[in-house]
Amino acid sequence: MTQYANKSAMVAEAKDLYEDIDKCIGDLVLARSKHDQRGISDAHCKMETLMVNTQQVLSNILDTFEVKEVV
Repeated sequence: MTQYANKSAMVAEAKDLYEDIDKCIGDLVLARSKHDQRGISDAHCKMETLMVNTQQVLSNILDTFEVKEVV
């Protein structure tokens, strides 16, 4: 799991992920508009990867900012 040294590293990774998601959405819309089944399938596969990546990034962000109670 990636550990973040600082806020700017988290922000940079989140922005990269956002751009990847935005591109994938654009690819899917374009493929659908052209009735390109291969393009649609490729976009769906990429979305699966992006969902896993998003979950990892969100988990790292939450772990970084989580306030842990002392027992």
